[in-house]
Amino acid sequence: MVVGSVLYEALIDATGTGALADVLLSAADQAAGVDEIFGYWLDERGRVFVIVSSGHVGSSQSRADRYASQYHALDPLAGMAHYHGKDMRMARLAASDVHHSAYRRECYDHPGFAEKIAFARARGGRNFVLNFYRRKEQPVSSLDTLSELAELAFPLLRKHVDLARDDTDLPIVAKLEQRLTNTYPLLSRREREVCARTLTGMTAEAIGIDLSVSETTVLTYRRRAYERYNLSNSQEMLGRILF
Repeated sequence: MVVGSVLYEALIDATGTGALADVLLSAADQAAGVDEIFGYWLDERGRVFVIVSSGHVGSSQSRADRYASQYHALDPLAGMAHYHGKDMRMARLAASDVHHSAYRRECYDHPGFAEKIAFARARGGRNFVLNFYRRKEQPVSSLDTLSELAELAFPLLRKHVDLARDDTDLPIVAKLEQRLTNTYPLLSRREREVCARTLTGMTAEAIGIDLSVSETTVLTYRRRAYERYNLSNSQEMLGRILF
């Protein structure tokens, strides 16, 4: 078992929260020198939905979002995402085999990745893909290590998606508070309450009335929340919690 029991328990505990991506990256890095992970699923229309993204170089989330919106069709391994077999599939792609210049530059050259190892599995009517990026090519034997980790990860990714969708019947503010808890676990209760209401379009004055605090207090909570995660505005915060 390449993933120790303590770390596997951490993966299970992180499932359904914003910590899953970082815990999975830590496991992959320890096991096989992985510098970035990116997991997604496709719906029946072929749209890409990001599940997890974490890396050691620059903004992994930005790369994941750009891949989902622009580059998936240009990926030489894109066909893996449409696999419907029962077994897990694996493929290895060197950066030099990515021929679209903008895609290669943004997702490989700029972060310095030498290769991607991709795994695909179909479960529950969804197609899941888990990518591991490395700045240095590793021995072929490391592929077995990553394969074992992917086998462990896919059920957790599926559960992660299901948990993210369990809030569909909640009121909009409650739904946003729940997603803020998952994505930004360091926020205080008041910061989550203020941010959730901000994301619905409420003014600071209206939020203050709703929460029985002053408008100045609302602005303070919001500023602290943004600073805690180096966010510039509510749109940036919203972009990270939408799925």
